Amino acid sequence: MSVAVISLGGKQFTVSPGKIIRVSRLTKAVDEVFEVADLLTGKKVEAQIVEQLKGDKITVLKFKNKARYLRRIGFRPLLTKVKINKIAE
Repeated sequence: MSVAVISLGGKQFTVSPGKIIRVSRLTKAVDEVFEVADLLTGKKVEAQIVEQLKGDKITVLKFKNKARYLRRIGFRPLLTKVKINKIAE
């Protein structure tokens, strides 16, 4: 079983063929196939965009004690599902 470490969306992922990962939004079309280089060995990793979606809601809470200050804000991050098709040997 081949394993690679790739960098997508500013984060690093350990991937193997057939694995689906969620990364920060990529500006590519759905079903587009692209290549990423393995960070350790330089192997080519073929990946495919599966879906563009919004993530779960993240709530941020600011609170100051004894000042009657409470602020709630939230957002849903934009994500991309990427499927790893193959890792070149």
